Amino acid sequence: DSVLIRGCTGFGAWESFTTNGHRLAGRNFDWESSPVFDRGRMVIFCEPARGIPFISLAWGGMVGCVSAMNREGISITINGAPSKLPRTPGTPTCLVARKVVQYATTLDEAVSIITESKPFVSAFFLVGSRKDGRFIVVEKTPERTMVRKSDTTLIVCANHYMTPGLADDPINLAYMTNDTSVARYARALELLRQAKGQLDPARSAGILRDRSIAGGTFAGNGHRSSLNPLIATHSVLLDLTDGIFWAS
Repeated sequence: DSVLIRGCTGFGAWESFTTNGHRLAGRNFDWESSPVFDRGRMVIFCEPARGIPFISLAWGGMVGCVSAMNREGISITINGAPSKLPRTPGTPTCLVARKVVQYATTLDEAVSIITESKPFVSAFFLVGSRKDGRFIVVEKTPERTMVRKSDTTLIVCANHYMTPGLADDPINLAYMTNDTSVARYARALELLRQAKGQLDPARSAGILRDRSIAGGTFAGNGHRSSLNPLIATHSVLLDLTDGIFWAS
């Protein structure tokens, strides 16, 4: 539950929000941990003996996934969530994400894999599907699985719960008050709505690089309420329609 390992912002957009109706996702993997994670990053092409080939941006020796997309057009990215201290062993969330891209071909299959998992910490999974033509956010705790859908053709994922039963958890409410997730969520929505109908990979990259806070105010480089506080270990853009994976 440390602020050192939580700060990611991502989005999924489709149909009316994007140029040509493409299914497009973007995310900053903000992680203030060790400089080793800023070096030696690798684009990994995995063709498993069983399951679906996939591409992942991670590090040498990393068998799980944090930002990945498979050949069937399923994408997944992980954001950290407010958590209690683990009390029992469980599956690392990166291995849950790996199982999704290795075996899922639809959103229902992805949700089923995540639901059946038993992680020891909480996380958000932003999952997209070329076949289903949309994105969802799965809010996962060791005890519960909640799915957040959008009533538009856009969904944003930061680091606070938004589904019933989890949104009003005291840990979440305290985090929303004391940290930057709500501010980053608001800025992402602001920029994405401005780009409606014109959102393409180049404009998406510009949004991920944005250093201002909500309202367009520049509060200084490295401001933690901006989408780009200069702490990203990596960024990705995923075009599920054309099957293109941009890695930064």
